[in-house]
Amino acid sequence: MGIRDLLSYIIPGLAPSEIPVTLRRPNLDRYPTGDEYNHTLTLPGGRKLGYAQYGSSTGKPIFFFHGLPACRIEGAYFHQLGLKYGARIIAPDRPGLGLSSPHPGRKLLDYPKDIESLAQHLELKEYAVMGASGAGPSVLACAYALPPSQLKVASLICCIGPSNVIGHKGGMFAHKLAFPYGWRYTPVPIMSYAMKNIFNGWVGRTDLPIEERVRKMLQPSFLAKHYPKDLEIMKDEDALWTMCTSANKAYGHSFEGASQDGYVTCCSWGFKISDIRKDLPVQMWYGKQDMNVPISHGDYIAAQLGERAEYHVSNDTHTSVFFNQKEEAIKEVLKKF
Repeated sequence: MGIRDLLSYIIPGLAPSEIPVTLRRPNLDRYPTGDEYNHTLTLPGGRKLGYAQYGSSTGKPIFFFHGLPACRIEGAYFHQLGLKYGARIIAPDRPGLGLSSPHPGRKLLDYPKDIESLAQHLELKEYAVMGASGAGPSVLACAYALPPSQLKVASLICCIGPSNVIGHKGGMFAHKLAFPYGWRYTPVPIMSYAMKNIFNGWVGRTDLPIEERVRKMLQPSFLAKHYPKDLEIMKDEDALWTMCTSANKAYGHSFEGASQDGYVTCCSWGFKISDIRKDLPVQMWYGKQDMNVPISHGDYIAAQLGERAEYHVSNDTHTSVFFNQKEEAIKEVLKKF
């Protein structure tokens, strides 16, 4: 994406002329984003933990952790797969995002305590954890800290590793700045402006109606900026509507939670990946063409895990590896318990 493309999000005169695009209403049976799927739990200490439940209410429980910056709504992408294969998708908001209260001064290893409280509340005897993109640290922290008697498998889909160790070799320039430096050192107002108005494209423009953003994302001039592998996905109105809804719910009113989430992701984690218990299978799905989370992150995590890693690499981008591999990822997780 060139400088002119980035500036066009904030200087409309630089954007190409738009053509009329007729939208249909989103199919909420496919990717349900309504409030009827939402829940909250009061944690010890009084904080609220927001979460949504998708898929089969009687299926095997899988905690799905959203990306950065995003929220529980991303779990809706697994709703139909949960119904098809018998998976109960439990998608929590991390602190300060969506329905979850802020957790000032939190560390990465505080998050597994929230998930353990939620598992107890839901009376789960065993479960899996799965995450995508910026959820990598949360998935790996849970793999390290959750009770072995309950956590049966962990799954990473295009997930970031410890960027303060790996860096961002092979990734796009903007992410080389953001990980690990931008999220750690940029003041919240500046990071909020950059993410909402530039780096997240039309998805991040939470000041605009979702319908307007989806229409702009379907413009031929905008679609032409994407990798060929992503075009089918980026023409999917339901997927675009869900992306924008997730942004609205995550940080539409405040970017403080997203900024803290990025900070925690990029700081020292408080544990080593190699110290994750030896009997826990960790399934991994990464794309060779991923410029957001380059393959160097998958390679590093797999090397640290050794024989525990079930490492799958496809010729995918960041977007396509998630949408193309999520069904296989669910099926493989369900085989483990």
